[in-house]
Amino acid sequence: SKLVSGSLDDAQEQVESYFFGMRKTLFDYDVVLSSQREAWYANRREILTNEDMSPVMIRCAESMMDDILETHLSPQTSRERWLP
Repeated sequence: SKLVSGSLDDAQEQVESYFFGMRKTLFDYDVVLSSQREAWYANRREILTNEDMSPVMIRCAESMMDDILETHLSPQTSRERWLP
């Protein structure tokens, strides 16, 4: 009886540990999604409330160009080799 009880306790502990890990992982993902959601809503709010979109468009274009350059050029590439 103690052997069965001990085995059940061990199994229960393993199951609880597994589900705790799952909940923690889901919480971590939710934190990331929440911060991304907040960033999107902040951008949306800025777009909806600004009459002059030039600064927003310039910032977006600069960010996109940074991403493109970082993807296709290594930091060691000289300026002379940026264009073919």
